[in-house]
Formats: sequence, C-alpha cells, structure tokens
Amino acid sequence: MALLRLSYLTFPVFALLIAGTLPGCGSAEYERRLKLGLEEIRQRSAFGQLYGQPVALPGTPLMIRVPRAFTLSFQEGSAFDDKPIDNRRVTIPGVALPGLAVTYEGRVVDSAGGKYPYYMHLFAIERAKAGKLISSKSETPSALDTTGELYQQIQKAFDRTHGSWAEVACQTPYGNQLAWQRLRTEGEQEVHYLRENGSEVYIKRPCVLDVFARIEGRYLVLVVWRAPAAIEDAARIGEVAPLVAGTLLEGQKG
Repeated sequence: MALLRLSYLTFPVFALLIAGTLPGCGSAEYERRLKLGLEEIRQRSAFGQLYGQPVALPGTPLMIRVPRAFTLSFQEGSAFDDKPIDNRRVTIPGVALPGLAVTYEGRVVDSAGGKYPYYMHLFAIERAKAGKLISSKSETPSALDTTGELYQQIQKAFDRTHGSWAEVACQTPYGNQLAWQRLRTEGEQEVHYLRENGSEVYIKRPCVLDVFARIEGRYLVLVVWRAPAAIEDAARIGEVAPLVAGTLLEGQKG
C-alpha cells in the first residue's frame, strides 16, 4: 500500500479538497476555503525567503527576521581577516544616524563575473533621542515628515530624493498588517566591487536607498536597503523588503 506524504504546504489544500466532498459543504463555501488555503500557502512560501528565527536588535526588546540571501553581517568596528571593515560598507555614506544595530551584506554577480553588494541596515533609535530626526514640528512627533533631520540628510546624500514619506502596510506572517512609512530615493554612491580575480575596488554607481520607518514603543526602527540600481531587481529588494518589515515584533529585552 502506497504511503501518501503531505508537507505543511500541501496539507491545507488537501484538507480543503476533502472538505469539499463532505455533506453540507456547498460549492461557494468550498471555493472560499480553497482560496484561503491557497493564500496561506502563498504567504508561507514568500516568508520562506527569510530565516525562520528572528534576530534581536541588541539592547532592545525588538526582533526581526532576516533574508536567507545575506552572507555577511557586521557592525561599526567590525573586522574581516584582521582588517577593519570600511565604513562605506557598514553605514550609509553621507547619512549620520545613531542606533545602528547591524548591517547585512549580500552580493549579485554581474555579466563580467564581478560581484556588486547590496545592504540592509537595521537601526533602533530611542524615541526620546529621535525627535529631531523624525520631525521639527513637534517635540514628540508621531510620524516622520520632510522637516525631520533624517529626511534632510537623505536629501543631501542622494540628489534624486523626491516626494515625502508614504504610508505602507506590510503583511505579517500571521495574516495581519503592520503600518510603516517608506521613502525611496536615488543618487550616486561609492560601492565596494569585487572583481572576478578577487581584487576589490570602490567605484561610483547610481544607487537606490529604500527606507522603511516605524515608531515601535520607545524606539524609532529603520530598515534601510541600499544597492546599486543595476542590481536592485536581481536582489529582489522590492519583494523582500516589505516581508522583512512585516516580521518586526517585540519580545524580551536582549
């Protein structure tokens, strides 16, 4: 007798197919349940691009899940092969921010066999110290705006900053949504390029900066993505960035 093996992804659909054959389950209800099951599978598949366990933002009760594609992580003062990591990789050039928790780095291979980097910077800034970064309109602002020092710094560092902060709703793994503010901008930056022969160089390239911001309890949380514009799609930033934002949660202080 053959053994039927079901994964956690196929089980919802299998169960719904059985339910559709049971007495009292009409076609409309069956269709509704099937759509819900398929949506659950789609969401699980999307969040599968992230590590299952969240990482803690040091010194805070906040945690967030990180994409599996990242191969390196570092903080200010980190070293690799006994050499300090250049700050152009660790921080956002031209933007001075406190509260950097960690920077993650991934790579995309170009047509010449070299590797361009892309980054995710995680910040957790105490709200009591973040007022001017958020807005100059109030001592206790509840939302970021164009008068804040964060926006002003980004505008200077990235000369193609247009518009303002936009409200976005990021899906969570639990079926609800988290409200964030988002700012996307472009400008030339120096990037760390690895040639095919292993040598490295910093070269100027058009880059994108995609900033997700949320006031969570006592903290201003920033998830900042930075990449050469030429590899933005290959790095799947537009798809993965909202997923990461949707995994922010509060646990015990680390």
